[in-house]
Amino acid sequence: MSKKSRQAFEMAKGIFDSYFADMGYNKSGIRFITYNEIKEDKKSRIYSAVIEYNDFRQYVNFYERGAVINSIFDFDNCPLCHFGEILNVLDSDDLSFYTYDSCYSEDLMKFALENIMQATEKYFNDLISISNSQNKKDIIFNEIKAYCNDEDLNNKDIADDVDLLHLFYGTLTLSDEDNGYIDFLKDLRKKKSKGKELDAFEKRAYRVMSKMSKKQLKEMSNDMKKTKEDRLYLYAPYVFFAIVFAVIFGFVGVKIQGILYDGYIGVDYFESALGFATAGAAISLIFTGLIDKFIYKIIVPKSKMGHFNIIYEKEKSSDLGGILALICCVVLCGFFTFAFCFSGAGFNEDNIKYREYCFQKFQTYSYIDVEIAEIDGSYSDGVYSEYLEPAYAFNFDGEWYEYGAADSETQELLNKKAKEFNKKIKTYRAIEDIE
Repeated sequence: MSKKSRQAFEMAKGIFDSYFADMGYNKSGIRFITYNEIKEDKKSRIYSAVIEYNDFRQYVNFYERGAVINSIFDFDNCPLCHFGEILNVLDSDDLSFYTYDSCYSEDLMKFALENIMQATEKYFNDLISISNSQNKKDIIFNEIKAYCNDEDLNNKDIADDVDLLHLFYGTLTLSDEDNGYIDFLKDLRKKKSKGKELDAFEKRAYRVMSKMSKKQLKEMSNDMKKTKEDRLYLYAPYVFFAIVFAVIFGFVGVKIQGILYDGYIGVDYFESALGFATAGAAISLIFTGLIDKFIYKIIVPKSKMGHFNIIYEKEKSSDLGGILALICCVVLCGFFTFAFCFSGAGFNEDNIKYREYCFQKFQTYSYIDVEIAEIDGSYSDGVYSEYLEPAYAFNFDGEWYEYGAADSETQELLNKKAKEFNKKIKTYRAIEDIE
C-alpha cells in the first residue's frame, strides 16, 4: 500500500472512533459499538465500526485499498449484504449505493459516514422489517446467489465481501468515458425492447430514470464525475498563481539581469524575463499545491463541497503523481533558469561581457581581441528568414556565438569600436555560413 493509503487508514481509525462514540450515546436502538481491524490480504487492512442493534448488526468499513468506505448488514439466516440489496428488496426509488472510494481526507471520510448513517436512519424501520422477515431475507439470498457462486455465498465475511452491485452498476454509471445514466437508460431500453429480463436494480433504475429529463439524467451522471465547473475550481487557483508568480519572477529576473550587467548596453532582458517568469510559474505549482485545500474552501460553494472533495481526492490520489509533478517543477525551474536567464552579451566602452549560460563565470573581452560579423538572417528547419534589423555574431575564444539583432545604441558602439581598432565587419547570410 502507498504511504497515502497507510496514512488514510490511521486517520480513519481516529475518525471512526470519535464519530461512532458520539453516535452511540445519541442514537436510540444501538446496543453497543465495537471496533475491529482485520487484514483484507497481506498488504491491505479493513477497519470496521461494528454496530449492534436489537434486530441486526451493521459493519461500517474503511478499506485501506482504495480508501473505500461502505456499509455491510448482517441479518440472521441471510448472507452479508450492502445497501444495494436492501434497496432492491424495498423496491426503492433511491439508486444510491452508499459506497465511497478515494476517501483520503478527513472531510471525505466524514461526508461518507454522514451519508451512510443518515441512510441507515432513514431505512431503519425497513431494516428491522427485513430482519424479522425470512421471506425478505430469502429474496436477498436469491439475488446475491444470482451473481455469487455457492462457495463464495457460504464463505462471505467482512474481509472478502465485495459490494457487487456497486461494482457492476456504480462504476458503469460513474464512468468518465460515457454519459453515465443517460447511456445506462439507453442500454436498459434496448434490453426491454429485446425482451431481456431486467434484474432488481435495473428495474428500479428503469422506473426512476424513465421519468427524468435528459438534463436531470446528465446531472445524475455528473454527480461523481469531473464537470467543467469542477475543472474551473480545480485549476483556476493554479492558473491565477502561475500568472502572479510569472509576473513577479519576470520583474525580478529583469532586475537581476540589470545588476549583473550594470554599466553595459545591448543586454537582452527579454530572455531573462521570460525564463525567470517560466521558472516562477513552475514554482507556483508547488506553492499552490501546498495551500490549494485552503483556497478551495474559500472559492467552492458549501453546497458543492461534498461532491468537489470527492473529485479533489481522486485528482490527488496518486503519491507517485505528486512526486513526479514536484520533480517536473524543479527540473523546469532549473532548465529555464540555466538556459535562458542571466546570460548573454553586454557592451561598454572598454569591453564585452559575456557568458553563454547561467552559473558560468563571466568573461570580459577587449574589442581588439574579438572578431565581429554582421549576419542578415537565420535558418529554421531549412527555411531562411531575414532579420529586419542589423544582427551580429562574435568570435569568443575561437568559437562563434550569435548575438542577434542590436538596438541603435549598440550598433553605434560596435561600428565605433570597429573603426577605432581598424576592424572590418564582414557580412554573412547566416551564422552557419561563417567559415
